Amino acid sequence: MAVVLAFSATVVFAPAQISKLGQVPPGLPEARFAELKKTRETLLQRRNAMQARVREHNAKCGNVTVGTALEKECEAEQKQLEVERDRYNKLVAEYNASLSRAAAQVPYSNPIAGLSEVQGKVWIETLDGRILTAADLTVENLVFGSRVVTGAGGKITVRLLNDHSITLAPNSEFTPDGVASDPKTGEKSLLLSLVRGLGSVMDSNPVSKDEKGRLRYGMKVRTPSAVCGVRGTKFDVSVAEDGSSYIKLFSGQLEITSKKDGSVFMLEANQMVNFDAKGASTPPQPIR
Repeated sequence: MAVVLAFSATVVFAPAQISKLGQVPPGLPEARFAELKKTRETLLQRRNAMQARVREHNAKCGNVTVGTALEKECEAEQKQLEVERDRYNKLVAEYNASLSRAAAQVPYSNPIAGLSEVQGKVWIETLDGRILTAADLTVENLVFGSRVVTGAGGKITVRLLNDHSITLAPNSEFTPDGVASDPKTGEKSLLLSLVRGLGSVMDSNPVSKDEKGRLRYGMKVRTPSAVCGVRGTKFDVSVAEDGSSYIKLFSGQLEITSKKDGSVFMLEANQMVNFDAKGASTPPQPIR
């Protein structure tokens, strides 16, 4: 009776064995940003091509009789795929290191003043693809493009350099995206994105200029449906798994821009607005 073997290269490309590509940080010179983005696209194409060869290998080598020429062929293919995986991981490591070096050169690449109230499961996904647990959480590791994530029972407050703070509830995620300038006023704003979950945002300084008369950084919080202009306010913003969201304003005023149609409206204290998964909003209404 012939012995049949199954060579599977699927495990060669298991998520734990493939290095994660980092994201290109915003704020770079245009030429450098384009260069890094092109390199990332090339690496993604290489990964996709390898995965296609894995599927072909698995289809051919799913059932191979011991001692046959096909057995030797499949064994050689398996080893070659492992070599290609290791080469790819080395290239990704070099690329991610270049991202970190580039991010360090971006003005205001670190908008974080401090981290506090760290509780439960909290981690940071860095630009170079590393996962940092609570023991490794530092201001230096949270730069533009990185992600802050809370798991079940997790909580963290991130204090920003412009007198703002955001507190993440359990099962939430946000990203500091970069800095934007208003072409009319020259005012700069930090951009944050709440990807999912609940974030409580506070601005403890409602003035628009510092003691030297310089324009103070504002902040804009983005959700899948809207952009919230923040100054002298306290509000909650929540994003559900399906992309629907709500904003509840407890003090001050909030300028909200709809991503669906570009309309702008003001939310007053003790009002809220709901957005469905397609970005359509309700009129402002009392908080309930």
